[in-house]
Amino acid sequence: MIPRDPWEFVAAALSLRLPAAETMLRLNPRQRAALSETFRELANLVAAALVIGQVVAEQPPSLWLILMGFGIWVGFVWFGVLLEGD
Repeated sequence: MIPRDPWEFVAAALSLRLPAAETMLRLNPRQRAALSETFRELANLVAAALVIGQVVAEQPPSLWLILMGFGIWVGFVWFGVLLEGD
């Protein structure tokens, strides 16, 4: 029989008593702006890796990878703008 850590269960039980708003991560406006900018930069890196990477690798362009890169780029940019919020 493997002994279990009693604190594992205590932490889980205590977190269930808190309202959802108290367990969520709170970011100040400066942190939100930095995270938003990071997601937009990540979007550009993903697009570059999936689209421009095909040219560097001297492969024929794959429409599927181009569309997937564009979709991921839109998703990350959208999430970054959503984080920035007004």
